[in-house]
Amino acid sequence: MKKALVAGGTGLIGNTLVEQLIAHPEYDEIHCLVRKSGNWSNEKVKEHVVDFGQIADNFPKVDADCAFCCLGTTLKTAGSKDRQYQIDHDYVVDFAQYCFTMGIKRFIVISSIGASVETRNFYLRTKGDMERDCLAVGFESTIILRPSFLMGNRKEFRLGEKFAGIFMKGLGFLFIGKWRKYRGIHVNRIAERMIALSLAKQLPHTEIIASDKI
Repeated sequence: MKKALVAGGTGLIGNTLVEQLIAHPEYDEIHCLVRKSGNWSNEKVKEHVVDFGQIADNFPKVDADCAFCCLGTTLKTAGSKDRQYQIDHDYVVDFAQYCFTMGIKRFIVISSIGASVETRNFYLRTKGDMERDCLAVGFESTIILRPSFLMGNRKEFRLGEKFAGIFMKGLGFLFIGKWRKYRGIHVNRIAERMIALSLAKQLPHTEIIASDKI
């Protein structure tokens, strides 16, 4: 039986991942690090409400087989670029480093299509910085997923994403060839791939998976 450690389990991808881990027969213990309670009732889930800014003080000792990181926010939610960088970069890298010190060997993290340390786009550069620094931690295997537009049912309503979702459903077939990786992708598919990767017998030391390959 497997143990999972999940950071950011209350977001769109994270919540879907936790629900699938609960249903998966090979996982019997799921430790969720969250900023606020997700109110899971399943006995498999062990919830840890933590301050990611002070993670060294409250990181639970978990002998997990794989760590999943789904932390992330938007500029609107964060309120400033500094705060968004803290959540999307600092919190993720700190989590990765403490997972490494706990002896966790496999780390799977959500990034974004277009992530790059060289881009002028703030959000994508933040993700690029995060990828670079997570890869430098030294896990036996670090897997980065770069999904495109996320499709699924959010807890909060976002008008822009609602319209974008309708567009992707109706005209997603137009994204072909080199544009295929920009098609919308459902969070169920992302969670399924994360779990499959966590259970794979062998994985490369590092791998970055674009949206169309998820």
